[in-house]
Amino acid sequence: MICSILCIYYIKHIYKCVFAVDLCLQLMLNTPLQTLIYYIKNYYYNKLSNIKGITLRKYANWCEPVHWMMTITLDDNFNRGEFLSYMKDKGIDCRQMINPVHQADHFNLHYNDSNFPNAISISMQSVHLPSSISLKNAQIKQ
Repeated sequence: MICSILCIYYIKHIYKCVFAVDLCLQLMLNTPLQTLIYYIKNYYYNKLSNIKGITLRKYANWCEPVHWMMTITLDDNFNRGEFLSYMKDKGIDCRQMINPVHQADHFNLHYNDSNFPNAISISMQSVHLPSSISLKNAQIKQ
């Protein structure tokens, strides 16, 4: 019972945080800041869209996503850890995608990895690239 209550609290808390971030980003639409964020996203998409072995997020044409992080997914020929080490050696701070939610300490005893192969695969092969609004084109090219 306590686990259920904690899970509900956790989910509500996460939902509120995600909602707050989304609301803030939605309010920024059509502002100079959001224009800069989309410029950086589009610059990345231009430079990375034809690189074999990298998948960029795809969006349905009926939605306009709020962009706040540049994420790529490496195909199985790449090792995420080696990629992160290589980027770090070049002075580029990338972050691994978070682990799937079912692997969190308070959930992992209740769920089996075999039930979530897509979440695990995407998580283990995805990387967040630098996406600060202070990035310059030359830094992104690097």
